[in-house]
Amino acid sequence: MALSPSEVYLYAADSFDFQIALGAAATTQIPWQNVIGNFYDAWNIVASGKYLVIAVGAPANNALYYNPCGWPNPVNEGAGATPFDLAPSPKDTIPGPNWYENAAGDLAYQTYLIAGALVYYATHGSFASGLSPYPSPISPFNVCAGSLAVDSPSVSCVNGADSAADLGSVATCLKSHGYDFVARYLGGPCFAGTPLTKTEIQQLSAAGLLIASIYSGANATTLVNCGVQDLTQGQSDGDSAVALAKAVDQPAGTSIYLNLEANQIHPSWLAYVQGWIQAVVAKGYTPGVYSSVEQLNTIHDQSWAPKNLLYWLAKWTQSSLLTPAPCSAAVLSYAQMWQYVGNTSICGTGIDIDSAQGTTGMWS
Repeated sequence: MALSPSEVYLYAADSFDFQIALGAAATTQIPWQNVIGNFYDAWNIVASGKYLVIAVGAPANNALYYNPCGWPNPVNEGAGATPFDLAPSPKDTIPGPNWYENAAGDLAYQTYLIAGALVYYATHGSFASGLSPYPSPISPFNVCAGSLAVDSPSVSCVNGADSAADLGSVATCLKSHGYDFVARYLGGPCFAGTPLTKTEIQQLSAAGLLIASIYSGANATTLVNCGVQDLTQGQSDGDSAVALAKAVDQPAGTSIYLNLEANQIHPSWLAYVQGWIQAVVAKGYTPGVYSSVEQLNTIHDQSWAPKNLLYWLAKWTQSSLLTPAPCSAAVLSYAQMWQYVGNTSICGTGIDIDSAQGTTGMWS
């Protein structure tokens, strides 16, 4: 079975190859977030074995194979060697830790043809008409070229608000102040506010606001202690989250975020998250986790974490709405959303302020 677009990353080490990578990714609907220009991030992704990484252009290929520039990396490996090797191409499966594909051509147009052929094969299991045979990639050289980090093109991120209160009556006001989505609670064992209703959904949608759903699951911290945290209860709570989503006609395939407070202390908190995610996926929804940097990193590193898991970072660094909206990737590279202001108010209602990289998983 071919890979999903979200399981494929393209890495480029100079701005020209980055544009080539973006073009190749667009042909197969690989998310723009999966086109990266940061060597440190590329190292982590290749080493993880969770994705297929394609090096686009000679500088990227040289960097992953030799790191001839001696760029900083997670294991402090010096110049001239890396743990990585070239995977046999083409591939429509994940090659495992420390393997990547080579899409470096002798000329720029050859790089584009190779990258286009490899990404299409990866996501379809066959070549598109006209993409095969493709030029032979050139071998990596121990020659320093490119940059440690290539700036990606500006991406339109959007502002939103989350609240435990009904926001239907202030929907038009929120929209007029530059908010494009709201995150609202379906319920859950730790929720004491007003849950999302069909009436509120109608009001939000009429104002042009999208919705991100939250489930307040079991938590065990020094400040919040409610519910039970183990694998079985996680599965049960995941089923409950889906039932609540269906009760308000939330479409299948959209996301539900598990609200997980920072500094969990129960030894089974990760098992609980695993069970919750399993249940949500099994019922046809996209899981997400809304938590601290440390806990999101821990979850992201788990072998059971699905490739389409969405991450929502809670880290307050601002005091008011920013325009244009800041992008979550600036704080945590793989995060879809970022809560950057806490405990403020707008339109006479208490909210937190969030940003999102696009509207993946949202609904109306």
